[in-house]
Amino acid sequence: MSECKSPTSQMMDGSLFIYGPPKEGGSNGLVAFRRGTAWKAKTIVHIAGLCDGLLSMPWLGEVAARAERVGWGFVQPVLSSTNLGYGVSSLRQDVEELDQLFGFLLGRGVQSIALLGHSTGSQDTVMCMKDSLHRNHLAAAILVGPLSDREGMMLERDTALFVEKARRMAAEGRASELMPRACGPAPITAERYLSLADIGGDDDLFSSDLPEEELRERVGHLARVPTFIVISTRDEYIPHFLDPEHLAERLSRATGNSSTLLIDDNHTISDPANHAKLAESIVAFLLVETS
Repeated sequence: MSECKSPTSQMMDGSLFIYGPPKEGGSNGLVAFRRGTAWKAKTIVHIAGLCDGLLSMPWLGEVAARAERVGWGFVQPVLSSTNLGYGVSSLRQDVEELDQLFGFLLGRGVQSIALLGHSTGSQDTVMCMKDSLHRNHLAAAILVGPLSDREGMMLERDTALFVEKARRMAAEGRASELMPRACGPAPITAERYLSLADIGGDDDLFSSDLPEEELRERVGHLARVPTFIVISTRDEYIPHFLDPEHLAERLSRATGNSSTLLIDDNHTISDPANHAKLAESIVAFLLVETS
């Protein structure tokens, strides 16, 4: 979603590492964080949403700690789209960079990877399960807050006008140029704005107005892996006329009757009282579905 908020402060012991080939301009490759000191054969890879970065979600520490107790590692990459970079990136680029991470992990003894996507990170999870070169090693998908960016952005003033401007820019061959600064918290190209906010954009995977058949076409390949869907009942990005429980049930059907969890919280799941429940549910899902 397009509103950026300050992350909750938290700490996690581990190390940063560089993966992937050097980037243009001579800089080193991409960076990721690993909890602890050893590689684990089973590892959770967390993919953050728009505006979010390392440890932005206040419940990640609880998830990583509980997962470690049952033999799962935890890794979070810093992609080109992380924090405020999403506007000049794309789902396709995210998948390419995540593929580099998967290859790096597999080369260090990791055998099984569970993707934990939050918000727009859920779109990355869906696309990795379809397009990753290493998808045979992707053992599970966990979607936390898998909502429509398009519907969430339409709650904001002037989104429809910005969509029309982005369409004109694309028609004029200027899709890679930046939109006006007023259209969001981060610099964003017309192409990425349309991907997020226009009907049928690359990011338009979870919208409530997609016919069920089209929704299955977009996310139905998740049926090949165990999938866990978490939706907050007080999510501020769910339009008031939509029912969170219905959204969860609909997405579950489209992904092959996936497991679901409804949490009485906001989009971030910021209430500390819910963190243990969320972490316990995620770890229990992994233990049952990937054993």
